[in-house]
Amino acid sequence: MNDIDCKRQLVRVVHGFGVVSVAFRPLLGNLQHRSMSASLFRYPSLGLPLRTIVDRLAEDLATSKPTGIVAHSLGCFATVLAVAQVDWRGPIVFLAPPFSQIPITASIPSFLRYPFGPLLDHRSVLSRTDFHLPCLSGCGKLAIAGRFDLTVPISSTQSYRVDEYRIVNHTHNTMLASAKVADLCINWIRDNNSPSANDSPPER
Repeated sequence: MNDIDCKRQLVRVVHGFGVVSVAFRPLLGNLQHRSMSASLFRYPSLGLPLRTIVDRLAEDLATSKPTGIVAHSLGCFATVLAVAQVDWRGPIVFLAPPFSQIPITASIPSFLRYPFGPLLDHRSVLSRTDFHLPCLSGCGKLAIAGRFDLTVPISSTQSYRVDEYRIVNHTHNTMLASAKVADLCINWIRDNNSPSANDSPPER
């Protein structure tokens, strides 16, 4: 196996709000079983400001330089903002991405920073008329939504321009245990990677 092949196996997985790492064991296991070296970016999401999550993830990406990223739920939103801050480009898979407002967060009182800080920040940012998610040119972007996802419904996943969009017959969390979803992630990362993927300048 050459150096490029080794590099192509490095995948960073980014979790969302209030998720324990055990929930990602099936996804990590499926990726690793299919010859991907996958690791979970961990952070204490309860009560943490979204800006802090984004900054920590940006620092991690600048250091680890993964070949691809698989993000889930609020981790998708944080990933877009973090990638825009660093000199990294590569394939990204968004699982259940909340690219627009999440209906179930509308009733959360704004004073409940703990534990809902990241969700409140997500709601606040998206309510700004001057806010637009960075397009991340140079990154191949796949979005996967769950047909039975009641947490981040399909309608909340479609407002960001991606290169390919899929709907799978899963809920918000069952997609994490799906071998089919893992295959979609792996195929996207392998098919959209190149030695120069990380050489493009960041989108500001």
